[in-house]
Amino acid sequence: MKWERTPTARAPASGRDDVHPDDLAPAGWHRLREVAWHIPRLLSGLGPLGPRGPEDGPPVLVIPGFLATDRTTMELRRALARAGWCAHPWLLGINTGAKRDTLELLEKRLDELADQRGVLVVGWSLGACSRARWRIAARRKCAAW
Repeated sequence: MKWERTPTARAPASGRDDVHPDDLAPAGWHRLREVAWHIPRLLSGLGPLGPRGPEDGPPVLVIPGFLATDRTTMELRRALARAGWCAHPWLLGINTGAKRDTLELLEKRLDELADQRGVLVVGWSLGACSRARWRIAARRKCAAW
């Protein structure tokens, strides 16, 4: 016996029996396959939050976007580490936007990472906006923006 999925919905405007396949919900196994497809990406965000890459590589600080954390920037930091950078998280928790002490905390974080080569600062989404405002204050410690 072969199972075939037949459309049971009726087109609302015309009342015809022919329904386009895109108007139907996907089969259960398609939905399950979609969830299974996301599992490796979900698991890739797990792991230690510390610096990634060679310890003697040039330092890079990654600032997450709005309502994002260091877990969300994990793949970006891994890519930078594969390219030879020593990628550091910002370690300030969820990025909830600019607050009174955000620039001071970022300055302190930059002081922790700064060496004679300077630090590359990478901002993602709102992190890029924060980075742009912050660069005026910390221009002397950064290698590039």
